[in-house]
Amino acid sequence: MAKNTDKYEMIDISELHPYENNARTHSESQLEAICNSIKEFGFINPVIIDENNMILVGHGRIEASKILGLTQAPFRRVTNLTDDQKRAYILADNRLSDLGGWDEEMLAQELESISLDMSAFGFDDFQIDIDEPEPEITEDDFDVDGALEMESRVERGQVWKLGDHRLMCGDSTSEHDIMHLLSYNGGGL
Repeated sequence: MAKNTDKYEMIDISELHPYENNARTHSESQLEAICNSIKEFGFINPVIIDENNMILVGHGRIEASKILGLTQAPFRRVTNLTDDQKRAYILADNRLSDLGGWDEEMLAQELESISLDMSAFGFDDFQIDIDEPEPEITEDDFDVDGALEMESRVERGQVWKLGDHRLMCGDSTSEHDIMHLLSYNGGGL
């Protein structure tokens, strides 16, 4: 039995069945992170089920439990929702967490101060660099009106100077065209 579940009712996982139209997917790496979370912290967040033992929330936790060989899971039974409300709740519960954001400075501080390997919980590809400022974007002095008066006939290999930039009519998959653009006017971009 998973730790931290003594305050919940438990149910045999074999008695549960997923919502057949569950639109949320769980990648292998996400299931691995859920497994790691259950192993480290226990099954803190219960599965939400209806009066027929259909999973409303917690499909990923149940899949992870099966991977871990658990036979029981903590649950909370909800019996006051209509079928339409159940379907809406399944979608809303998953979507609402997606709408949240991160205070990047605070998150970086938290990740630095935690001694656990947070990559086990999905933070391995989560990169934040609060010390590096965003590059400044400046506009060049390109004359738009003058450019509009140019002849519209274009031939492959033609290069135009647009302020500090170069534009060429060519094929970006052609080494010859790329070399022509880079060598235009004796230098690179």
